[in-house]
Parts: sequence; structure tokens; C-alpha cells
Amino acid sequence: MIKRLKRRIILLVLEGLLLASAGLVIAINWMNWSSLEQQASAVLDMLAENGGQRPMQMYRMEERDFDPDATPPFPQDGATPPAPWNDGENLPNPSRMGTPLGNGFAGGRDFRGNRNWNNNLQNAANLSNYYTVTLDDQGCVAEWTSERADLYTDEEVAQLTETALASGKETGRIGSQFYRLTQRNGQRMLIVVDRSLEIQNAQKVLELTALVAVIEDALLSLGAVWLIRRMVKPVDEAMEKQKQFVWDASHELKTPLAVISANAEALSAEVGESKPLEYIQSEVQRTDRLIQNLLTLARMEKGTVQAQHVKFDLSRAVLEVALPFESAVFEA
Repeated sequence: MIKRLKRRIILLVLEGLLLASAGLVIAINWMNWSSLEQQASAVLDMLAENGGQRPMQMYRMEERDFDPDATPPFPQDGATPPAPWNDGENLPNPSRMGTPLGNGFAGGRDFRGNRNWNNNLQNAANLSNYYTVTLDDQGCVAEWTSERADLYTDEEVAQLTETALASGKETGRIGSQFYRLTQRNGQRMLIVVDRSLEIQNAQKVLELTALVAVIEDALLSLGAVWLIRRMVKPVDEAMEKQKQFVWDASHELKTPLAVISANAEALSAEVGESKPLEYIQSEVQRTDRLIQNLLTLARMEKGTVQAQHVKFDLSRAVLEVALPFESAVFEA
């Protein structure tokens, strides 16, 4: 019985560890995927606001840059600089000042000393592969542009555009590409952001967390089995001692019962039939059956005997229990 109980406890612990690890893996990867989708949606919003182009880079402003007659610096050679900051509408937004770094920016701080809240989003927009599809009145591809046109073909763009329009959704995902339908200057545009690398990273995170969970489950399971065995060992030893005691006591009781039964038969041969002698012999037989039951129980605990269902005479059992008290009740 203790072995069965120990197996059940071990199975319950293993099931609990498995469920906890699976829940943790699911939670981590769900949050990772949700973050990926939210970032893709934010990048699509940023591209849509800029007409399907990457957003203008932001630059850290010095005190001299607040000269209302000055023209803000522009990093690209040959590009037309924006209008001078000579009125309130063209003043720079202090919360969007940053230091240019490659395609993105870093280290930007607002006047409160906090980093720009959209640094990561700006970098994500600058690092994402995307293309913009201009649609005609019939919903066909009029033209498409991309900074990495070598990564896509006309057939792939046309197929994705057809699938996106057939879905009837303004925004969604097809494979590793997130899209959004928008309008600008009376023209419908389909902006597509390719997040293949991010999805591959998410798959690697899934594989890594699953592997860590399996290793963790294996180690914790070994530790749990060892701990459960140590905890159950005293109980197991106590049960073994109890079974050994029942076994020894049952064998020891057989000897005095045999002596009592032999003397009762000898006395019955001398004095003849006698109610007290019959009661003595009946109780000896009853006690012998109890001893046999104890031995059977000890064997069953060891797993060497299987319980059997047999018919039982309840009336006879009640009569055997009541008859020894007949003389005492009669005299009372």
C-alpha cells in the first residue's frame, strides 16, 4: 500500500511540474509574440503617418539651435533642409530631440531628463524591411516601392496584395508580413512590414524555453523522487515492522490455541457432551479463523495473495457470536 501511495505522490508531483513548466513556457512566448505584434502595429502606424516612408530622424538640439532665425542642420548631403524655425509652429518638439546614430538615434532626452519614449520604436522602424504598394481603382498593384526591392518579386507582392484585399481586413498578418491598408492624397496604399527575423527569433525563444523547461522538469523530477522516498521511508519502515509483528504474533498464537483445543477434546472424551466445552471449542475455532485472516492480510500487504469474493453466511456468523453468551443469559 505504501508503494502504491508513493507512486501516486510521485505522479502527482510530476504532473504539477509539467503543468507549471508548460504554463511558464506558454506565458513567456505569448508575451514575446504579443510584444512582436504590438511593435509591428506601431511600426505600421509610424510608416502610415509618414506616407509609407521611414520617419525623419531626430537630432539633439543645442542651445544655439533655438535661434529663431537659424536653420536646423540636416544630415543628408544634398537634401533640402526644412523651413527655418522662425515661428511658433516650426519650433522643434523638445520631447523628440535625439542624437543621430546610423539610421536611428540614441541617447535622446527631453527637458525632463527622460529618454525619448519612442527610441525603440524609431529603431524598429529603421531596421525593418518594408514595402509600400500603391493600388489603382480596381484594387490592383499600380506600383510598389521598397528600399530592399531585391528581397521581393512582383509576383510575391501581387499575391500578398490579393490575399490582403480578399481578407477584407484593414490590418492583419500573412505569414511573417504584417500589412495595413491606408489612404493618402486620395490613393489607397498597402504598407507591408516584413518581420521574418523577429519571428525566427521568437521561434528560437520558443525552442530554447521548451528545452530549458524539459531539462528543468527532469532535474526537479529526480529531486522530487529522491525527496519523496526519503519522506516516505520512515512510514514504510513502520508499516514493515507492523506487518512483521502481525506475522509473528499470528504464528505464536497458533501454539496455545492448539494446546487449548487438544485439552478441550480430551476433557470432552472424559466427561462427555458439555455446553461449556462446546463453547470453548467454538471459540478456539473462531480464534483460529481470526489468526488465519491476519496471516492472509499480511500476505495481501506483501502482494502475494489476491483477495477473493465468496458467499458469506451472516446468520451463522451472528449465531456463533451469540451462542457463547447463552448460559450467562439463561442464568440471569
